[in-house]
Amino acid sequence: MLKYLPLLLLTLLLSACSDEPAAVSNEENPLVTIQIPKYLNKKLNITTGNAPTVKGVALGRMLFYDTQLSADNTVSCASCHKQENAFNEPRATSIGIRGQVVPRASMSLTNKVWESRYMWDGRHTNLEALVNDPITNPIEMGSDWASVISKLKADARYAGKFKAAFGANAEVTQENVSKALAQFIYTLQSTTSKYDRYLNGEEQLSPAEKRGFLLFTTHPDPNRGVRGGNCSDCHTIGHLGGDNFEFLGFKNNGSVPSFTGNFDKGLEQFTRNPADRAKFKVPSLRNVALTAPYFHNGSAATLEAVLDHYNSEDLFNRPLVDTTITHGINIPGGTSLGLTRQEKADIIEFLKTLTDTSFITNKAHSNPF
Repeated sequence: MLKYLPLLLLTLLLSACSDEPAAVSNEENPLVTIQIPKYLNKKLNITTGNAPTVKGVALGRMLFYDTQLSADNTVSCASCHKQENAFNEPRATSIGIRGQVVPRASMSLTNKVWESRYMWDGRHTNLEALVNDPITNPIEMGSDWASVISKLKADARYAGKFKAAFGANAEVTQENVSKALAQFIYTLQSTTSKYDRYLNGEEQLSPAEKRGFLLFTTHPDPNRGVRGGNCSDCHTIGHLGGDNFEFLGFKNNGSVPSFTGNFDKGLEQFTRNPADRAKFKVPSLRNVALTAPYFHNGSAATLEAVLDHYNSEDLFNRPLVDTTITHGINIPGGTSLGLTRQEKADIIEFLKTLTDTSFITNKAHSNPF
């Protein structure tokens, strides 16, 4: 038992504070270590009582790729979260059962253990709740829990696996399906890109990548002659996503050009606060070269299109665009970000360093069937 003590201690320290046990674990089912690079937040958003274990993660991996979770056995979680696309989907908006179009783009499931709000509108604070939504959503997987449980109980491949993951008295239940899926997603960690090796002092960036990194991390100040891409004002260094303090990581980036007709209200749908209109979660940019198209509605087809959006002359005039964007100008008195063609190209070269090849080819995350 002593050889598992470091794993137990690590998980207890990083789980939510509680007197409850961190997980059902033992020598046959040890806890999984969450590796934390020095430049990432030490606090993980792991639900108390559901720290990932070896057998819990293995069960979650099976469920993630199982089409039985959908009403017509045609759609799995992996249908919209593909490993080769960093658990995202190369479509503007996803397609659910019976070819139904989902109104928003899927979000990458990479490094979710470092986030505190989930989905474009931030409605969930834990992964166990997050995974419930698509299973019962009528245009995504369109199922109901009674049907899902019935199919899993009848499938010999799952015999004994819920008890192995959650204890001798565990059954196939909605709670345990959700917990297993969450455990698998906890382990989808991308921390071995060229960017990571650079931060660890193991590899150097090329001149273009270094220029792009400097632009990415610099807030422009035209009065002092400081040029910048203004990117890290929203995409924080390390995780490269939004601020995890409640809703600070949600911004209106102007991707909803007007508030007329049937537009997506974003965060306002959850908070009911008009000030949150068209605010969406700032996604992590890790593996961003693999996750096109971009924005909540897939309206930017390429990284070039993303930078053209932020460079657009009419962006600052769109309703409720965040001040972190409108305060980013490279020309005194300018009405746009004002990046040059070369500066945009350099930023894209840096963004390509965020691709983690070992992550998208890791067999521990691939289809087990």
